Amino acid sequence: MSRGDWRIIAAIVGLVAVVSLACWLTLKPGQPDIPVYQGLEAQGAQYRAGGSGCDPLRLQSLKGEAANERNRCAEAEEEHRLKSNDLVQQTRAANAAEAVARLTYNQSRLMVLQTIGGLITLFAAIFAAWYAKSAAEEARRGATAAERGVTHATEVSQTELRASLKSEHETFKPSGDKDREYIVALKIRNVGQTPAHGLVIYADAVYISNKGARAPFPSPPTYIGTLVHDADIDNPSTILLTARQLSAITNKRARVHINYRITFLDDFKVSWVYYQDLFVDHARSLAARPSPHSAVR
Repeated sequence: MSRGDWRIIAAIVGLVAVVSLACWLTLKPGQPDIPVYQGLEAQGAQYRAGGSGCDPLRLQSLKGEAANERNRCAEAEEEHRLKSNDLVQQTRAANAAEAVARLTYNQSRLMVLQTIGGLITLFAAIFAAWYAKSAAEEARRGATAAERGVTHATEVSQTELRASLKSEHETFKPSGDKDREYIVALKIRNVGQTPAHGLVIYADAVYISNKGARAPFPSPPTYIGTLVHDADIDNPSTILLTARQLSAITNKRARVHINYRITFLDDFKVSWVYYQDLFVDHARSLAARPSPHSAVR
């Protein structure tokens, strides 16, 4: 992990410690104030229920009032016994209440500790979720960067290897078969590293006078097929000029514009269009203006 991650972890641990201490100081129950019960105090060896008048030796010495005195002493002794038993039961109940109070106190401390443990678990779960999200985002960024690298490498490789056309030579000359019939030939070479497939050449020629008059020369498309690496091909087109048109071209009062559009498919299944414009200013010269390839995906 980075230094920033360790700082975040340290901050979270410190926050958990502070919150836990605050919870303990706030929620910690107070020690119960329980009176101490020591049970019944030991009675003196000379203690007699009913007082000294109920001493057995004295009772034996009595003659006339002995029966009444014995009854009084017996009642006093029974009352003492009952009060002693009641005091014993009260002491036991007090001891039980003390035990319950101490148990409740310990349970309260345990509940506070459980609350603090729950808070620590909550903070740990939040941190784990945050760290998992950060790791996922980092992995996604890495995957995106890798994908971009692969895409860039693929594009560079395709650019270096794909078929590429270049116009090497243009001619405009009489055909020799008929008067005023001229042949426009465009020599195309595949200068790329892979073949160009399904190559079709479209040549649209039009006569244009300086006054704006236009006369097209229809020409069907030429289907070449596959043009391999470093191979070339000529594409002759026949143009039949009238005497007036030929005179106007010769005297630079008109020109012939031939627009070549060449379509093909490279090895990477990408369609391309290559454009080439030719301008015939007079019978013996050409002005060529090539255009770059355009991809049609």
